Amino acid sequence: MLPRAVHWFTNGVLAFPLLYLAAALGYALTVFARNGFQSRKLLVACLLLSAAVAAGLALMCVRTRWKANLALLGSSAFGALLALESTLAFRGHDYADLTRIARHCRRLGLPYDDRTRLEVVLDERAKGRRAYPCVHPSAFWSGMYSFTFRNRPFLPLSGISEAHTVVENEFGYYFTYEADEFGFHNPYGLHRPGATQVALVGDSYTQGCSVRSEACFAALVRREYRGTLNLGLRGNGPLTELATLREYVAPHRPRAVFWFFYEGNDLADLEQEKGTPLARYLEPGYRQDLPGLAPELNRELARWADEQVGRESVYLLGRRDLRHYEPWTSILLFRRLRRARSLVKEALNHPPPQQSGANSQAALVNSPDFRTLEAVLRRARDDVRAWGGKLVFVYLPQYGRYYNPSRYYDPCAPVSDLVRRLNIPYVDMREPFGRAPDPLSLFPFREGGHYTPEGYRLVADAVLEQLHRILPNR
Repeated sequence: MLPRAVHWFTNGVLAFPLLYLAAALGYALTVFARNGFQSRKLLVACLLLSAAVAAGLALMCVRTRWKANLALLGSSAFGALLALESTLAFRGHDYADLTRIARHCRRLGLPYDDRTRLEVVLDERAKGRRAYPCVHPSAFWSGMYSFTFRNRPFLPLSGISEAHTVVENEFGYYFTYEADEFGFHNPYGLHRPGATQVALVGDSYTQGCSVRSEACFAALVRREYRGTLNLGLRGNGPLTELATLREYVAPHRPRAVFWFFYEGNDLADLEQEKGTPLARYLEPGYRQDLPGLAPELNRELARWADEQVGRESVYLLGRRDLRHYEPWTSILLFRRLRRARSLVKEALNHPPPQQSGANSQAALVNSPDFRTLEAVLRRARDDVRAWGGKLVFVYLPQYGRYYNPSRYYDPCAPVSDLVRRLNIPYVDMREPFGRAPDPLSLFPFREGGHYTPEGYRLVADAVLEQLHRILPNR
């Protein structure tokens, strides 16, 4: 039998983990109720947490010596894990961690939109706007989501048309835009016959993440060449871009097509893309006439997105997203430690290459498939030449190249020779970025991410220099 003083001290030690379990149970019950009590996983979580709280309360009534040893050992281990999770939550540099961006904005005296993307979408809908989170092809070919069209799996290449599109918050404000008639980041009407002089194909950098619409390089080029069509979407890789060129660029037969290659992840994207139906676009002339399917496809894509918004809404309490309270929900759910555990497990099962570049998914590709990349670019070049246009290749650098140049490993080194071997005009943005007085200032808050308005301006200037040669009389 424990002395009374030791018994009360031990109960005090147990109180903290018990309060944590009670808070986690309250969170799980709230989300479960918002879900309409439909989720089996949430039911299991609530039952397990309830059992743990009940066990803890029962343990507080016990007065044997093993209770003190168990409480001290368990609480010490729990406290150490909680301290580590708290450190990671408050000091971690997660790309999507809005708390980090908020700190930068407060430090610089900049406004900061503290809503989640879901909250922004719902707030815009409450104002009567047709608002959606950004829908992009990589969400489907990566296996993150599945989409069915006409009773079969389908890979759409565009977003939701004529919608207020909410993408992400990287500078303290959300990157949003009004999508055109096919779901891309353009003014409405550029897809009409004869309107397109220039087409831009690429990923999120081409799309304009995450500056305001007027600051992206497509908008800057459009000031001089009004018929500039932006067909970039986040996550696009080389095969998606070839497919986009076939479906949405070829009908316009523009004089100039700019292909933007991002060294940070395009090779990694290609590894996934080539195992999907996108590989069929390597066949000469293959296309699905997606513009002709646009009305029906857009209805189904909007319906699918509405279902996703509905599922996400189970985390809302009132109009606030419970997951919004970062880093507190991270600490409550040990998110970062669980994420670290999964990364370690994955690393043990799939060791990375010996060298890697900072912030580079491309560096994680053990054997970059330059042969397929060459085949993709050859097809794109030949398609554009067939209607009398010119394909220009633009190489976009990543943050890691300038963060620690002496240790940077370049997984894309053969790309420049490959492009020149194909006799494709080549614009290397590594040079103007490297000549900048402070290259890191061209990235948000001097950290990894998309470009600042100044970075986008450098790209636009390089594109315009090429265009003045191709289309001197605009």
